Amino acid sequence: MFPVSGPNKLTCKYCSCHFFAKLRNTMYCSKHCKWRATARNNPKNKTTLTPELYQARLERNRLTAAARRKKDPSKHRARKARRKALLIGASIGSLPAIESWMKSWQSKPFATCYWCGKKESSKHCDSDHIHALALGGRHDLSNLCISCRSCNRSKCALDIKEWNKKILQPILL
Repeated sequence: MFPVSGPNKLTCKYCSCHFFAKLRNTMYCSKHCKWRATARNNPKNKTTLTPELYQARLERNRLTAAARRKKDPSKHRARKARRKALLIGASIGSLPAIESWMKSWQSKPFATCYWCGKKESSKHCDSDHIHALALGGRHDLSNLCISCRSCNRSKCALDIKEWNKKILQPILL
């Protein structure tokens, strides 16, 4: 689902009406056409898919996904970071290695911030890219570090040279 410059004139796959969409791969003109098409195309579905039933299924799927995230949060965070890197177009390292690194430091009670050296609870720390993804950095272990939330939020997508000017103890790279 990549946005294109300017609206596209598309045809709804269910009702065949014409509509304008900002995304290239939009197939239906509305949510109602989408759930009607879902009900019609599902051979296992013996009953009509009403809006209430559709909403109940969506809610069930949300709860299942939430349970999966709660069961293994470090795996979810690693996959979320990978998805973000893919959207930006950054090169990606080994996902299992990143997952195990995240699990290892998040399982410890305390972590030390790479930028300010402050020791904080692991729950209040984030993994941060040394060279920001937005500036062409890679998403792999050599470019990841542990940072406290205040440093991570204030660094944003700054270049490492600009960030070194802002912090008290500049990092030598």
